[in-house]
Amino acid sequence: MRCWIEIDLDVFRANIINIKKSLPIGTKYLSVVKANAYGCGAPELVKKSWDLVDAFAVANLTEAMEIKNHSKEAKIIILSTPLPDEIEAIVHSEFIPFVSTDEELERIILMAKAMDKIAEVHLKIDTGMGRIGFWHENNVDRLRRLCSDGHVKIGGIATHLSHVDKDENYTSFQRKNFRAWLKNFSWPMKNLMIHESSSFAVKNCISDGVCNGVRVGAMQYGIASEVHDEELLRSGIRPIFSLKSKVALIKNVPAGVKISYDGMYETTESAKIGVLSCGYADGIPVDFTNTGRCIINGHSCPVIGRVAMDQTMIKLNDCPSAKVGDEVLWLGGDAANGITIGEFSRAGRKILRESLCALSSRVTRIYK
Repeated sequence: MRCWIEIDLDVFRANIINIKKSLPIGTKYLSVVKANAYGCGAPELVKKSWDLVDAFAVANLTEAMEIKNHSKEAKIIILSTPLPDEIEAIVHSEFIPFVSTDEELERIILMAKAMDKIAEVHLKIDTGMGRIGFWHENNVDRLRRLCSDGHVKIGGIATHLSHVDKDENYTSFQRKNFRAWLKNFSWPMKNLMIHESSSFAVKNCISDGVCNGVRVGAMQYGIASEVHDEELLRSGIRPIFSLKSKVALIKNVPAGVKISYDGMYETTESAKIGVLSCGYADGIPVDFTNTGRCIINGHSCPVIGRVAMDQTMIKLNDCPSAKVGDEVLWLGGDAANGITIGEFSRAGRKILRESLCALSSRVTRIYK
């Protein structure tokens, strides 16, 4: 293998257990496995955790079908707006879409009637995200009438907190708007999943008798927010992934040699250069050019020159033991001698979840 990511299934399962322990008793757990489980491989993680969660959440119909193919009994919620040409398959397969407009709900009801089914949905409320969802100040009379149709079942109501890790006042504003909408909608809430908290809001999950569910994505994979790496580790949540490649070639060059495209690095002394078996087509950020690092045999090795599509160059002067075929650690490892997702993302100028989602299909997934 040239580039691979190791996924620890037991750690994934342990993370979910630890997260659930921190929640109020009886809280429903919605496991977010969209984008191929943030690049970690949704089918394997679903099979490992189906008995611990109340439902799985994906982004679209295609992802929902993949999960169903690997777990026939899984309850699957689609978080994105259902397109008109997807509704037939969604209703037929009994997936549970987020609904954001009266028109969407009408289309679903009409399809359910045609199939003689009862379609379950979750209502999405926009409390300040400015994305999908019924705007929280809109009149709800028509929506209430639609929800009373015998061919639709309201399984949950949700909102999305947009500033949860950066602005407590705005988060409080959204939570207030959500509770005001729920009161105004005046719908029987028994047996509904009411959820507003995603991973970074779970630590501040409010036990006020309103919400009874959480959507957990990044945290269950061991991804902290940009400012909570250490807090996550203290709570027993660990990264489930390690990204690795190999040393493909080693060469010695004199001073004055320009390395890689555009000569963005020039040696100032005799240098031992390693060419690694991965590049930006695998998910190594181009912004690692002259800034990123990896670890070989316990030694930190800086990236030099522009990251190429299939290869990355590093300086090996401080790693004299390196040889062709050695394992290269890009992401993961222990706290004392590893690279966190936070460090990796900062060097690559990416947000944390983007770093994992950027790992391409040619990166082999290995499950432990």
